[in-house]
Amino acid sequence: IAKALASTSGWETFDTECAAGNDQESNNSTGFTTIPTGYRSGAISGEGKQARFWSSTNLSTGAETVYGMMLNYNMAHVSVNSGYDKNMGLSVRCVKDN
Repeated sequence: IAKALASTSGWETFDTECAAGNDQESNNSTGFTTIPTGYRSGAISGEGKQARFWSSTNLSTGAETVYGMMLNYNMAHVSVNSGYDKNMGLSVRCVKDN
């Protein structure tokens, strides 16, 4: 799944089959084009190694943490993570209505 969503360049190279960093030219079969921008938690980290996206779902009512998704250069799956602090800097995917 990670390869299908990952851009065809920019990822740190990794040799595990189906990881975003493996054979990058075969990535992005979905056209989603996830770029490994990293994230900000104080300083910017993970550039070239991962992409993290916000979800609109809070962990609970009034929570200061939300769910999010993460792609890593060395993993074949997409992680759904809980507990991203709302003060972190994660990527946003915009969808245009037609």
